[in-house]
Amino acid sequence: MDYIIDLLNELGESFGFSEFGTRFTIIILVFLFAIIVNLIIKKIVLKIVYKNAEKNRFKWDEFFKDRKVFSRIANLVPPLIIFLFAPVFNNLQSFVEKASSTYIYIMIILIFDSALSALNDIYKTYDISKEKPIKSYIQVLKIVLFSFMSIIIISNLIDKSPMFILSGLGVMSAVLMLIFKDAILGLAAGIQLATNEMLRIGDWIDMPQHGADGDVVDISLTTVKVKNFDKTLTTIPTYSLVSNSFKNWRGMQETGARRIKRSILIDVHSVFFLDEEWIQKMKEFDLIKDYIGSKIEEDAKLTNIGTFRI
Repeated sequence: MDYIIDLLNELGESFGFSEFGTRFTIIILVFLFAIIVNLIIKKIVLKIVYKNAEKNRFKWDEFFKDRKVFSRIANLVPPLIIFLFAPVFNNLQSFVEKASSTYIYIMIILIFDSALSALNDIYKTYDISKEKPIKSYIQVLKIVLFSFMSIIIISNLIDKSPMFILSGLGVMSAVLMLIFKDAILGLAAGIQLATNEMLRIGDWIDMPQHGADGDVVDISLTTVKVKNFDKTLTTIPTYSLVSNSFKNWRGMQETGARRIKRSILIDVHSVFFLDEEWIQKMKEFDLIKDYIGSKIEEDAKLTNIGTFRI
């Protein structure tokens, strides 16, 4: 890179430019080069990548495209070029290096954020995602990534070691615990819900204290989203599902049956044993003919109330 800069300086001097004019021209050329490379990548390279993604029989590329992973990777190139040519800015070299490197770190954060979201989208295409969602774990990874990269960015801006920043965070631990209280409680609750299979996407739950009575449509790090039967949405803190009670109707849905509790008044004087004529009449009903046949084989005495079925 120094060789290229020296070559540009010699070229400027050969045209009779002053030192300031040469520096200014080189800076303009650097920015133009970064813009041209950015246009080439976005107008040509990305189009080729997207076209190949559409032809690919695997749809994973589509998820990365929708989450803008490829376009954000392309956005890394211009600041990287400016960072490499930072020495041409003379007195502003330190500022340019910090500004461009900060932009690069931010883009890296956004790339990983998009990639993790795309991985979650891909995982949701599999049936197992309803039983074991990973969205909360993805969000934890994002928080760790954002925290780590934030420390790197701050240490870069103030010219201090990341360990210096971490030592200061120990003093602020109480404040951090307060800021990330919901995330920490949500993480613990999410792990407990997933481990014990207390809740899955698609479960019908009833939680009157939060006004929720419907299907679970999303489970995240801090909240669970429920679509009620009147099409309204209720958001419940994840830790509330562990600290409070709720009714899960999954068992009824899986068995395909529901027990109905109703009070029925029966006159005891109306109960009698079935004779042969009554038995023949009961056999005409498809719903109970098998039951009647099994009882006859057992030589059991049948009553009219015993054959009553709902």
